[in-house]
Amino acid sequence: MDRKAKVTMVIVDESGKKRTREFAYASMDVASSDSKTPEEMRMIHMESPKNVAGTSFLIHSYREQDDKDDDQWVFLPALRQTRQISTTDKDGAFVGSDFAMADLERVHVREFSYRSLPDAKVGDKDCYVIEGTAIDKKIERKTGYSKKVMYIWKDHPVILQNDFFDKKGRMVKQYFALRVEKVDDKWSTTQMKMKRADSNRETYLIWENLEYDVGLQSSEFDVGSLAWSSN
Repeated sequence: MDRKAKVTMVIVDESGKKRTREFAYASMDVASSDSKTPEEMRMIHMESPKNVAGTSFLIHSYREQDDKDDDQWVFLPALRQTRQISTTDKDGAFVGSDFAMADLERVHVREFSYRSLPDAKVGDKDCYVIEGTAIDKKIERKTGYSKKVMYIWKDHPVILQNDFFDKKGRMVKQYFALRVEKVDDKWSTTQMKMKRADSNRETYLIWENLEYDVGLQSSEFDVGSLAWSSN
């Protein structure tokens, strides 16, 4: 399965001032039979504003059983250079937003241990509540989180809220699915928000023109395509 969309990002600072960024998103699932072949590939190409336009990100996610970190690369148009993002940098902000680079990665079940909490509601929707605790300090350093509490809609497998906690156990961010709709017969989150717990900072992502099974090719998701997509 593959998918693509246009995404508008709105970053709201503590004073209420807004900054808008736009990017093209594409991803593809692959039938992987070994640890070297990614199982999911994602490409993000920044289109505006001018100071970030042309910057592109590529993410390769591997099979759960391979116990292998995602690979991330960024293409910097000003330098005409592609560099790999190290594991220690993945807790950094994604283009100045409240989403971290680690938040863009596929959720790896093996990195957290889980337990069920009492059911709860998000708005008027009944949810299962699952607490995930990082299995070791390495995962804490990579993700920036020691724990997360996920509210999963009982009607459909969609995370409606996700609370993130830092290494000291303090809640630092909250994710909210603001709009969930059926696109091409698939339940999809098409508007979301990441809000800081210690301030009024928040970032919105609005997905438009989301399409599934559009015929993308795996060659569009190799490292060499980063520079090509920015031309």
